[in-house]
Amino acid sequence: TICFVSVDIGMGSDLLTQYVVDRLEQLLPQQQHQHQQQDEQHNQRRPKRLCHLENLSISGTHTHSAPAGFLPYTLYQITSKGFS
Repeated sequence: TICFVSVDIGMGSDLLTQYVVDRLEQLLPQQQHQHQQQDEQHNQRRPKRLCHLENLSISGTHTHSAPAGFLPYTLYQITSKGFS
């Protein structure tokens, strides 16, 4: 499974990726496969969600039409004068 997220922004960040992963965990069910059920019984691990960090691709369309101020880095905040 590959999870592809297309966003109308020019760039992303580790914080944006974490927010997307957190939101997908809320919205999507856990993925259950036969081998995962066996692993869970042996290792007592939670099954992975359908979309998780290892299979997630976030793509910015880079249209320069997205709002500013959503990244936590100072340089980007200065050039955009905060959230707009």
